[in-house]
Amino acid sequence: MTRTKALLEDLGGVAVQGYRAASYSIGAGNLWALAELEQAGYRYSSSIYPIRHDLYGMPEAPRFAFQPDKRAQHCWKCRSPR
Repeated sequence: MTRTKALLEDLGGVAVQGYRAASYSIGAGNLWALAELEQAGYRYSSSIYPIRHDLYGMPEAPRFAFQPDKRAQHCWKCRSPR
């Protein structure tokens, strides 16, 4: 993930700020990925889709921008970004 981000930055000549997983595939079962993205230097992820769908989605996620509470184990225990 870090190598891919660096490659994109080298090719584009600008810092890569955000990430979106294929098929909005970050959900309740793999929220650990958010910490990995933060560690790789991403400032945000648009990988959680707050809907119920057979292939993706996390209906309990907030509908608007949020920052996961690092002390919480669940995404829905969130605080709004400042």
